[in-house]
Amino acid sequence: MRPAQTIEKGHGRIETRRLDVTATLAKHLAPSRPGLAQVCRITRERIVRGKASRETVYAITSPTADQAGAAQVLAALRNTALTVVRRLGFKPVEGFDHFAEHRQHAINALIGQRTE
Repeated sequence: MRPAQTIEKGHGRIETRRLDVTATLAKHLAPSRPGLAQVCRITRERIVRGKASRETVYAITSPTADQAGAAQVLAALRNTALTVVRRLGFKPVEGFDHFAEHRQHAINALIGQRTE
């Protein structure tokens, strides 16, 4: 696994994101997922006003490690999330908090269904 990590401080919070990427798992999943090159695990740890939370999500991607390094994949995923949140009319922090509490709304937003 190839790790990448970012730490952001601001707005009363500390947020650490860690991305672990492997092509080994992709080889096992490739027969059912044509074009799959890497499997990613994204772990986000937040401390907001002394309250800690942790979230782990998994993703698959078609670029190989040579085509997109771990840091590039993390940046692309974060930028995609920011775009979706903004298009739905949320400010980034509000949107991330909303979707952290309402995960089905996040899934619906990604597949094009309206959220309430």
